Amino acid sequence: MEFSPDIHQPIPQLATKETASLRADYPCIEHLEAGNIAPWLVERLDQLLVRAKTERAGMNLAKCVTLATASIGAVCYATSPLAPIGALVAGLGYAWSVVQDMTDSHQFAPIPFVRGNFLEFLSAMGDSEARAEWFAGSNEIVDLMNHLTPLERSEFVMLRQYTNTLTDFLTGVEAGKRFYAYRWLLDNFTTYRGAFPTVEQLGKHLAQVAPDPRINHAQVTLIQQQSQQPQPQLPSPKFTELPQPQLVQLPSPPQSPTAAPANAQTIAPDIQSLLSLPLHHRAIAIIEALTNSGFDIAKCIRDQITVIAGNQRGGKGTLMAILAILSKALEPNTKIHYFTAGSDIYPFACHRLLCRLSYPQLEGAKADALVAGDLYQYLREMDNANQNSYTDIILVIDEAVALSDYLSDEQKQWIIRFLFTRASKKGAQIFVVLHGKNLTSWVGTKNTAGFGDTFKSGATFIGCEATSKKLSPLKSISLATGRYFLADPDSFDKPIAHGEIGIIPEWLKTEVNPHSGQPDPARTLLKYFPELRSDSPALADSVPPQEKPQDEFLNQARAWINDNWIISDAPPPTLHPNPSDTDRYQPTDKASEVLESSGIDTENDTGIGDTIPETGDFNTLADDTGIDTDRRYTPAFLTSEQLTGIVKQMADKKMSQTQIIQSLWGVEKNGKGWKQAYTEYKELFP
Repeated sequence: MEFSPDIHQPIPQLATKETASLRADYPCIEHLEAGNIAPWLVERLDQLLVRAKTERAGMNLAKCVTLATASIGAVCYATSPLAPIGALVAGLGYAWSVVQDMTDSHQFAPIPFVRGNFLEFLSAMGDSEARAEWFAGSNEIVDLMNHLTPLERSEFVMLRQYTNTLTDFLTGVEAGKRFYAYRWLLDNFTTYRGAFPTVEQLGKHLAQVAPDPRINHAQVTLIQQQSQQPQPQLPSPKFTELPQPQLVQLPSPPQSPTAAPANAQTIAPDIQSLLSLPLHHRAIAIIEALTNSGFDIAKCIRDQITVIAGNQRGGKGTLMAILAILSKALEPNTKIHYFTAGSDIYPFACHRLLCRLSYPQLEGAKADALVAGDLYQYLREMDNANQNSYTDIILVIDEAVALSDYLSDEQKQWIIRFLFTRASKKGAQIFVVLHGKNLTSWVGTKNTAGFGDTFKSGATFIGCEATSKKLSPLKSISLATGRYFLADPDSFDKPIAHGEIGIIPEWLKTEVNPHSGQPDPARTLLKYFPELRSDSPALADSVPPQEKPQDEFLNQARAWINDNWIISDAPPPTLHPNPSDTDRYQPTDKASEVLESSGIDTENDTGIGDTIPETGDFNTLADDTGIDTDRRYTPAFLTSEQLTGIVKQMADKKMSQTQIIQSLWGVEKNGKGWKQAYTEYKELFP
């Protein structure tokens, strides 16, 4: 009889006995092929999460049991001859569990339930606050990932971060190829370290792939039919239309083919139109105008804590005032609590203001010390408060370095740790103005207690830029350029990648600081928010009419002397008034009080004109103007006793002769005026 093959012969299976169980490890693949893509992906993610928890529990249990058994056997070795054997076996089991865990996770974790840097963990366990912060800073998701196989670990990351992307990819794939497409995407994600192929590449590859023969198409059809059945309808919610806010169209910048800066071409918002808006919408309009001018102010508040740092006269306080005013305008119910050293205060309204002016009966340093103590107590109260109990507070800490220098080392380190590790939990928006070149200049190098990286990631750091302006051959002042950027905590003068904020536009520089004579964006901004201007007489911007413009160089010099050196007392000189002459300068700040208390005349009775002769000495000048023969030195007119005291203090601080002459006489070495200053210095200190 002729042989004829059986047309009903069973088809050979594609799966092997080694891989037959792998498909069973996934959720029902027929649901994926039927189109239930998003639920299938979520189910797979939950499956991996539960598996990781189970593996972690087993690993920790193995470490606990073997470690406890080995410890008991080692302690009780004398009670039974089997105890040392049990300790040895348990010790080997403990070592095996640690090695197995280290092989899977590539981390040394000898203590059960503890993972991460072992030495950092030990250092944190010695302090209650550091211990609490260490546990709060641990990432449980990352810890769970370490207990999965390498491929499952990559799949967990892909599902957790790119579920929407995977859903879009697999929706466009025909039924029967979706599970293969999912595995192919996972392989590419693992191979190329987090990158996916394009949709075109996926479609081109799947065009050469046949549908999976292992799919049960009958079940796929049944699932699709079930999903197409009408589902019970939930009651529709009711919606109501909210009242629309009144908006004003801001003027757009004129279009120009030249590549001029955006802020140079932006027209200032119409102040009258903006004043008709409510406070909240007015702030939004100003923010949009700043953004259109090339100043991305939204970058300044990426975190609850914003640190504005940089060198002197870089514009740190200006940006702080702008952020505080706009934050208050956006949320009118918030309260500004302002702490600062000194008396250079921007005139915006504060619910609570503590500065040198808060203690008028005390001299500057003593008043600043009390302000520093008040700040410490304030932060202590905040630390003891419940979480999110300060959500209606805007806390401003200006001159943070100067204030913290009045505190003890323990108090200073507590403030730093609190601000960078726990303050955000209280809900307040915090602005810190920091004078320094990097975060280490305030925190220190040996005071982080393992929190160095935490400090750097606990706030948004903003850097600013300053430039030098030459007023005359012997006078230079520092001015802010108005440029700001997100700064590297290790170097505040270096912007991070894509961290450029921009330059303050010209339309926000129409007002002038009455004390420095320079453009003041913060006072200009208060023109758009007159209700936020402070009505305190102490913060008034008025300047007495009899005062003439300040000599900027001498103002800086006197402020520097006031902040750094103690001027010894000396009897006041005998002066003969000459109404026909005018003062060289008239001090109006705190430095004038120090100069006057030290016998340095600041009133209009010196008879000295606006200029000092380039040649000759001060004796000749004294003869011409009727000053007594008591010799005066430096542009600040110090007596020999006062100058000797200051130079002695500067020398004690290891300053060189050149640095002393440059600082006190305001001249450059070998430049104009250097020879005269050097001669005077050598007369007193041969």
